[in-house]
Amino acid sequence: GVGSIVAVGVILLVNKLHLTTPYLILAHMIDWLVVASLGLLFVRKFVKPITPIFDIEFIKKTISSSWLLAATLSISLIYFRIDTFILSTYWGFSQVGIYNVAYQLFQSALLVSTFIVNAYYPLMIKALNTSLKHFYNQIIKASLIMFGIGVIGTLFTQLTAPFFIHLITGNSGFDNSITVLKILSFSFSLFFVSSILLWVLILLYKYTVLLFIFLIGLI
Repeated sequence: GVGSIVAVGVILLVNKLHLTTPYLILAHMIDWLVVASLGLLFVRKFVKPITPIFDIEFIKKTISSSWLLAATLSISLIYFRIDTFILSTYWGFSQVGIYNVAYQLFQSALLVSTFIVNAYYPLMIKALNTSLKHFYNQIIKASLIMFGIGVIGTLFTQLTAPFFIHLITGNSGFDNSITVLKILSFSFSLFFVSSILLWVLILLYKYTVLLFIFLIGLI
């Protein structure tokens, strides 16, 4: 939260000074530095002393156990933004702008599912440690709830899309973004449920299955 506030402050400063776009990278870099510094500060209360350790075996083990997840995340980054490249190739940058206005709102709404699942994750671990049957029952209930939240989100977006698009763009020729946002909102339920299922696969160590699913999605 603190890092994000600092990043917003830097972005506002860059905008006020009329600096070029590359300076916006500073906002994210400072954000990461603030988060890392605060993390080290709070960790020092529990772990002393904190000293850098270079362990080649630990590095090898970490890469060996995490490369599938790293590849999955890389693929997700590509397919989440590849639609922009498709639009720019066939329609031009003006259409990309119309799409991106709606997509940024859509992507922000998806953060709701991320917050919910992050809070629910410890309960998922507890259910899994109890029994596999109990775990699956809890996942079914959670998936139904997330699906319902997605439906509510879709209905809410259908009603409020014009308000939010005009609020952001100031009624400056982005009316087509309203239609785009309404269309994107129909996938809320699927995204909300998939956010649960993603952690299910991770908890069950189904990294290869996860990579395969994301790869199919990209294709």
